Amino acid sequence: MTTSSADAALTELMLRAVVIEERVEQIRGRGEAAEGRIRAEVDVRGTLTGLYIADSLAGFAMDELAQWVTRAQSEACTRARAEADEMQRELTESSYAAALFHEAAQAGLREAETKTRAVERGWPGNTAGPHDWQDEWERARWRP
Repeated sequence: MTTSSADAALTELMLRAVVIEERVEQIRGRGEAAEGRIRAEVDVRGTLTGLYIADSLAGFAMDELAQWVTRAQSEACTRARAEADEMQRELTESSYAAALFHEAAQAGLREAETKTRAVERGWPGNTAGPHDWQDEWERARWRP
């Protein structure tokens, strides 16, 4: 991957990340309990954004109602997180991401190898001459 194609792929990946993040922020998970008589809605962070409790539950004990509300919210959180994970998977499993991760790994290996060679040749004590570590490092960073 050339530098310009890597830059284009990175730009594309960043734009997709912004779009996905905006979509993730709009996610609402929904859960039910007590045979659908309690319904909870949460955002992607798990914050309760809606709660419905049927009038038919008015006579139930508060601790029982609290358990049902908790169960409905927990189910809603699970669904919201699963939807967010699926959206984010689109980004991490893209061919753009794979190519960029591979290129970054290769660049990191080249940088480490170059620095190792520079140290073997006397850097930082001997930085003059044809084996100047900075020049070699720069050449290796941009090597296709």
